[in-house]
Amino acid sequence: MKNPHPTHFAAIDLGSNSFHLLISEWSEGQLHEVARQKVMVQLARGVDEQHNLSAAALERARSCLEDFSTLLQQYPNALVRTIGTQALRQCNNLAQFLSMAEPILGGPVEIISGQQEANFVYQGVQHSLPATERKQPILVVDIGGASTELIIGRGNKISQSHSFALGCVDLANRYFPLAQQPTITPESLNQAYQYSCQTLAPLQETFSATHWQQALGASGTMRVILDLLPNDAEPSIITRQQLKDLLENLRQQGKLSEIIPDSLRWDVLPAGLALLQAIFDTFTINQLTVSAGSIKEGVMLDSIREMAHKDDKNTQ
Repeated sequence: MKNPHPTHFAAIDLGSNSFHLLISEWSEGQLHEVARQKVMVQLARGVDEQHNLSAAALERARSCLEDFSTLLQQYPNALVRTIGTQALRQCNNLAQFLSMAEPILGGPVEIISGQQEANFVYQGVQHSLPATERKQPILVVDIGGASTELIIGRGNKISQSHSFALGCVDLANRYFPLAQQPTITPESLNQAYQYSCQTLAPLQETFSATHWQQALGASGTMRVILDLLPNDAEPSIITRQQLKDLLENLRQQGKLSEIIPDSLRWDVLPAGLALLQAIFDTFTINQLTVSAGSIKEGVMLDSIREMAHKDDKNTQ
């Protein structure tokens, strides 16, 4: 550790769709964002039939990490932690990726399990809640590129969690191949929705609305969906009716708003919409609040707790 008591913490999330860097300052028990960077690397799009990351995917990753490294140089005393999720968990040439990534970042990349991913997501979301809402049972939903996490908890305690290998990029690869541009068909949307429902069905009782009071979303997918909704009154909420209307409009128009980047519009986001609709329907969600917290805050909070634990042991 460069500084025994750093005030700045950085979390790098090597996600299956996007890479994220968040740098925050820890002050008076809160994380305060200092800098943020996001790049759509789409690792899950670059996996071949042998589950190897392609040369193109590795090059996109390298370019992004070099940019992250440049930003991190402005915070030389920050405690940096890097995690890899589903696309890296399942790729066969992980050693090749790590031999490229770790020298650029100057530190190790932790390939975390689905259970660890769920834990970090929950802690990041829980920390972002107002103090008055931290005692109620919540459902947290995180839709990633290659996996989705569902977590139920109250306060700092998780009672149920599940990570399954279905994400918006995987679903897009299956039902929205890029060759289908420039339209999205009702059939492809329905197939993606039905497949998602079938995948979620065994979890229906475990995560049903009888076990929680508020549903929260923690992924970029849901933040992009917010941009498509008329949410002037409740800017952080996705309602069942809004989601239904958005999907119906997509079925009729065959395309999404042009405010969405091409890299999302034709495949990843339609798949994310179908998956989110399946989640709403399977678990009887009427509205979902998109959280300001995410896995990145959870990773930083875990580092802060580890640091405090070491301090306690050293003083005993």
